[in-house]
Amino acid sequence: MTSAYNLTKENQEIIVRLNQDIFTEEKLTKFLEYLMLENISASSKLNEEQAKQLADDIDTTVWNAIKERILEE
Repeated sequence: MTSAYNLTKENQEIIVRLNQDIFTEEKLTKFLEYLMLENISASSKLNEEQAKQLADDIDTTVWNAIKERILEE
């Protein structure tokens, strides 16, 4: 592969081939997660206040799930 990436389409799939010398698996995973979040965000019907409340609820839930492990250290 001479370029950094190559895109092809097959049926309902987009196939992406990347030069592994340029893209680490970690960076690629973060990028794909970002794309998924962008896709979800674009189709979301939440307004800003609802999104803030959801984020606050998630923060509280996550904190409650991990606080004992964090505070033990």
